[in-house]
Amino acid sequence: MKRNPFFHIAFWALLVTSQAAISLDTNAQSTAVPAKVEGPMKDALDAFNEGRHIKAIDIARPLAEKGNADALFLMGFAYESGRGVDVSREKALEYYQKASTAGQKDATYRMALILLSSKEKSEREQGKKNLEEAAKKDPANAGRMLGEAYIKGVIDEKTNVDEAINWWTIASEAGDIPSILGLARIYEAKKDFPEKADPKKALAFYQKAITLGDKSAMVAAGSRLLNGDESIRNETEGRELLAKAIEEKQFDAYLALGDFEESVKKDFKAALAQYELGGSNQQVDCALRAADFYFDGKGETEKNAIKGIDWLRKAAETKNPIAGYRYAAKLLEAPEPDERKPEEKADAARRAYDHLLNAALGGIPQALNEMALFYLSGAMGVADPSAAAGWFQRAAQAGDAVAMNNLATLYEKGYGVVQNFSQAGQLYEASARRGNAQGAVSVARLMASGAGTKQNIPQAWAWANIAIQNGDKDAKSVLGEISTLASTKDIEEGKKALETLRAELAKSAAESSAKSETPAAPVEQKDPTTGASPDSATSSSKDSPKEPTTATTPPVSATTPPVKAVEPEVKEAPKEQP
Repeated sequence: MKRNPFFHIAFWALLVTSQAAISLDTNAQSTAVPAKVEGPMKDALDAFNEGRHIKAIDIARPLAEKGNADALFLMGFAYESGRGVDVSREKALEYYQKASTAGQKDATYRMALILLSSKEKSEREQGKKNLEEAAKKDPANAGRMLGEAYIKGVIDEKTNVDEAINWWTIASEAGDIPSILGLARIYEAKKDFPEKADPKKALAFYQKAITLGDKSAMVAAGSRLLNGDESIRNETEGRELLAKAIEEKQFDAYLALGDFEESVKKDFKAALAQYELGGSNQQVDCALRAADFYFDGKGETEKNAIKGIDWLRKAAETKNPIAGYRYAAKLLEAPEPDERKPEEKADAARRAYDHLLNAALGGIPQALNEMALFYLSGAMGVADPSAAAGWFQRAAQAGDAVAMNNLATLYEKGYGVVQNFSQAGQLYEASARRGNAQGAVSVARLMASGAGTKQNIPQAWAWANIAIQNGDKDAKSVLGEISTLASTKDIEEGKKALETLRAELAKSAAESSAKSETPAAPVEQKDPTTGASPDSATSSSKDSPKEPTTATTPPVSATTPPVKAVEPEVKEAPKEQP
């Protein structure tokens, strides 16, 4: 079966947030070393967990040489993570092997994680064998990891759902809750595994997780009883289960109840009441939906922008990136006509900044682009083109086509970066290949002039036509200028190049559409102006990470035009939700 990486993301998020002590999340290194331990290693572990890594290594090394299992594990982890010593995969594996032989169970798992992440099939096979052996004594942890490895396709480079079910079943019989939830997700994944779809079996696994004490499974089961497959729906039982979940402070239950009232019962008043209760308990999606009710006047709800903005503020205060992005957008939204004084605009910018920053650091590409525009425009008093370039760079790396085009403009003009036509051309083309019309017309312009590249009139002609096709207002005049330079042969070659380009772009668009069906989890970013990382953002739903299902507001736009007349024109993001 062909791998669906976005389905794997959902499973990954499920497993690493469901009490899993060991997971394939090899970046979760902060939880790998126990906080407390007695005996000769206590001082070393205390120092390591306090950040005094070199001191910890000095204490642990002689103990490791004497065969102390915990010391061997700590040395392995230090070499794996590069804390107190230089990173060394070989030394990490060496110490983990010794620690595992000495009976340190976690060393077996860390070693398996390293091997499973290898590009070499033989090493992945060894990692699998290590876990299979470990499963004889510890079926819960080892079985969970094997199931996750098979569902993510890391062993054979393709999903093996049958093996995942096999190992998660073994782990679940040993009482492993994440494996039970993983099985439930497989049996309700009609799109990904239609041959395994069994709503009743999925519900039974959620109910099993509840009996083992997993409170979040109460919300999952309750929502399925209300909104799930017709064969398992039971409104009375679903409401009762969600009421119990709320008593256990599982406030996602309000979202399930609100969605049921809105989507199934069509009782908008009751839905809003549930959303407001959830929002009051910091359930982000509930607060966002309440905001939309007031902005849109859903059902019989009276439109009330003040209440809508207040709910956005409450959602943003949870530090949720999407909520922060939407709230910042509202704060920066200019009235028509805009009669605000400069100090009023600056005040709005100051209030929006922290929320926009949080959204950007939360990995929302459009927010990264908007942070760049924020610095480029001098919205808070002084323009900083170098900082803007840093933010554009991060947005471009996250795949934002508008940011690629904007960064290319800076490179072409030498504004905030060293002028580099070749780099500009590459970025324009990357942007154009993601459907950005401005990028396409810029590629045409540079190819026609030979700036940063060899002059290529046929390719320039083809890209200008792509820009027209994508709606760029300047593309027709650029095509006219290119046509005056083109020979009959150039035009004929340009037509062939255009056919090839259209086929390539259509293929890329289809692949991108398939990938975007399930949103990926945001990637943590660092502030390019300070180097600081944000606190980890948690999903608003423990069942699976998701963006709010309601429409979001348009992206933030730069609050003022560039300060200097020589600054390049940089395109704002298209009006679409993240």
